[in-house]
Amino acid sequence: MFADRKIIEARIAEGEEATIAGLAGQRFGQRPARGAKPLLLLLHGGAFLGGKAQDVAPLARHIAEDSAVVQTLSYPTAPTHPFPIAIDALTQALGWMGNARRELAGKTAPLYVAGVKAGANLAAALALRARDDHHRLAGQILIAPMLDPRMGSAAMREANQGGADCVFARGWQQYLVEGRHTEHPYGVPMAVTRLADVAPAPIVDRRCRRRPDARRGPPLRRAPARSRCASDGAAAAGASRSKRRLVAAARRAGAPVLRFNGSGGYRLNPDFFNLTTPSQG
Repeated sequence: MFADRKIIEARIAEGEEATIAGLAGQRFGQRPARGAKPLLLLLHGGAFLGGKAQDVAPLARHIAEDSAVVQTLSYPTAPTHPFPIAIDALTQALGWMGNARRELAGKTAPLYVAGVKAGANLAAALALRARDDHHRLAGQILIAPMLDPRMGSAAMREANQGGADCVFARGWQQYLVEGRHTEHPYGVPMAVTRLADVAPAPIVDRRCRRRPDARRGPPLRRAPARSRCASDGAAAAGASRSKRRLVAAARRAGAPVLRFNGSGGYRLNPDFFNLTTPSQG
């Protein structure tokens, strides 16, 4: 029994190489002997211009330790792969995960999408597309999401970001290469006006001032921080006025919105997965 536990712990810590729909990544955690665990697709950041699955391995490891199966994937990036290439590729991968949930995490495993910065933009787009394609997701987790290409918030100004030479501005310009894409809800989730039936979306922003009300849902526990650069999360988040509009719209649609006060990395409380009901595919 002790040897088996060591093998399981090693598998969670190191991750298992896994390629889905042509996209390379890692899988953390394993299917339980009985029942099911949440199944989560976690996407890296990189301002649409770079990044890889290994960038979010520490976060994936933390979530897997809290009893979930986490799949990370490297997705096509701009400028060679502008919108909507990454979304199309990830939609196929997410569909495969939904069909294979029994083998990955258990027959009734709820399916989630999550991402950091540009990855959070793609996670939000996947949730919208799943709703439009009549596929059910249990939830989406948006960490410092890049949702608004205007980048005109007070947080962006405080971080000295948003100018023409800003990495986030370059990312938006090379990702949304056609003017009509700047109004597409999959490219700019902030522009969405219809959130009915979209998977619940807690929004994690390291610059928020208040802790979440326990009555509204479980808190987020902070993982040990390797960097205390507050501007990093603030710049990508595009908080302030535009984010308040998204939060208000999400609440009107009945989606729980959780906020955390602090800097550094994040670690999800496992109770988060009890916020929603199991996905049906």
